Amino acid sequence: MKNAARILLRLSAKIAIARNDYKIVAITGSVGKTSTKKAVILVLEEKFKILSSEEGYNTEFGLPLILLEKKVPKSKIKWLFLVLVSPILALKKRDYDYCVLEMGADKPGDIDYLVNIARPNIAIVTNVSESHLEEFANAHDIAKEKEKILFKLREGEVAVLNADNKYTSKMKVPSGVETMTFGKKPSDIQIIEQELSGSESLNKFCLKDKDIIIRSEAIGEHILYAFAPAILLGASQDMEIESIEKSLESFKPVKGRLNIIRGIKGSIIIDDSYNANPISMKNALDALGKFKGKRKIAALGNMNELGEYSQEAHEEIGRYLSSKCDILVTVGDEAGKYLAKAAKEAGMKKENIFSYNNSTEAGDFLKGIIKKDDIVLVKGSQNKVRMEKTVIKIISNPADAPRLLCRQGEEWRNR
Repeated sequence: MKNAARILLRLSAKIAIARNDYKIVAITGSVGKTSTKKAVILVLEEKFKILSSEEGYNTEFGLPLILLEKKVPKSKIKWLFLVLVSPILALKKRDYDYCVLEMGADKPGDIDYLVNIARPNIAIVTNVSESHLEEFANAHDIAKEKEKILFKLREGEVAVLNADNKYTSKMKVPSGVETMTFGKKPSDIQIIEQELSGSESLNKFCLKDKDIIIRSEAIGEHILYAFAPAILLGASQDMEIESIEKSLESFKPVKGRLNIIRGIKGSIIIDDSYNANPISMKNALDALGKFKGKRKIAALGNMNELGEYSQEAHEEIGRYLSSKCDILVTVGDEAGKYLAKAAKEAGMKKENIFSYNNSTEAGDFLKGIIKKDDIVLVKGSQNKVRMEKTVIKIISNPADAPRLLCRQGEEWRNR
């Protein structure tokens, strides 16, 4: 039944694309897909009509739903009905200029499957890191899978690549495809720096000798890497730089991704609880480190799906954070066993390291130690970690949780 549903949704999605004339922007990468998608949409919709979704529908079942303009049904009966009527929904003419999609790769073959549904005209690869290693042998194999998003591009179409990432910078682009790059290294758009100003950030770029500064509520280096390809695409469509800057200034952080939230006792929470892998963990710790003159607390949960690399990755983060926070709170076996131990060996005092089995216990502990003006970073993987349960314990107004935190729907609260 599941395979039949997959086949029918794939067919319907392909019909929907054939019935319309929009160009497809496809985004893949180990981290940063959703933020990049959001930035690209903000820029392009200043001039064009955009088909997309705020949800992270980047799988074999989710992606067709975007093309059919539907959301994930909440029951099996509704799912069955949607699958059955999907060919009819596909026949609708849709008045869009661009369709912006995420394409995830949890296992080998995922990108192949998705690009055969929705062949991209513009492909963006944000980065490659050691994630989903339970399904891939190593990061090189992940890169090979992500690279497949480029293979369907035709002459005159566009590949947008991260020049700073050791994997994306070496990806092969088909002959005749235009390649545009972004990064701190010499690129088509060069990332200069991010400065913090209160609870905002000033994000600085250089595009063809023109300085670009974007003020944003979002913080963290990942925002620079989300904005850069969006600026490139806007400029390639002859959009005014001022228009691009204005559109990105309205960027709202994705729930659970380096959001600044008021905490109890006058503290500040950096909520990055949506998910975690080694790259995003380092980005979050870098953001924490930018807050000067404050006591800094890092509450970090396990990083999942790292396979045999898990111990090494957790130890690497433990060494990395030792100079960036004053207190470490870990959640889960891997973080407690490897990350906490490496932090201690790197010079962090034993009395400033605390380990807990679950995120609720960690939240209860933090409630007792947080002081005025503390900066508290909360981050960890999704499955079996759920660090948003820590955040809800220390947020200044728990009634704001549905509006501010990730995974607050009924289907998550019951897990």
